[in-house]
Amino acid sequence: MTNPTFDRMHQRTLPDELWQETFEFLARSSSGHLVKVCLLSRHLSRIARPILYRNLVLSDKDRPVGVSIARYPLPRAIKLLREDVALARCVRRLTLMSGSYGSSDRSPYLSDAKMLKNLTRLESIDLWGGVFYAMSKSSRTRVVNALYGLPELKILKIDDNSGLEQKHLDKIRDGGREA
Repeated sequence: MTNPTFDRMHQRTLPDELWQETFEFLARSSSGHLVKVCLLSRHLSRIARPILYRNLVLSDKDRPVGVSIARYPLPRAIKLLREDVALARCVRRLTLMSGSYGSSDRSPYLSDAKMLKNLTRLESIDLWGGVFYAMSKSSRTRVVNALYGLPELKILKIDDNSGLEQKHLDKIRDGGREA
């Protein structure tokens, strides 16, 4: 919901670059402030959202164990990054955390190939927990292909409990060539 009074009084009096610098400062102190800025107006949201999404953490920890994926759909952020390519290009660091270790009780869609393909400027990704455990073999292959297709990816951290097989890790490390 936008605030028309704020829009008229303040947003047009400062250049976007100054707003951006202000939001960069806010991002260093707390991302909660940027979320509130995004609610003030469309104009300020357009400036603040790329900063807000630069360092992104997605988790299925809050999903109750045993609740079906049909009743707990993809996190909204994943859907948004699948659809909004411009916003997806703003993500530089991504952390995916799953509470699933060897079971399919959690979301099998936390690692989404289409979303990952849109993250063309992603520099670093951390995969924690059983991110890959509940995925089908074909879905896992699509995600691995998306990972090694990211042109700016420099840092890939995967914990031992990710559910990713060594051959997939080798494929990512070797730039997509079959291990």
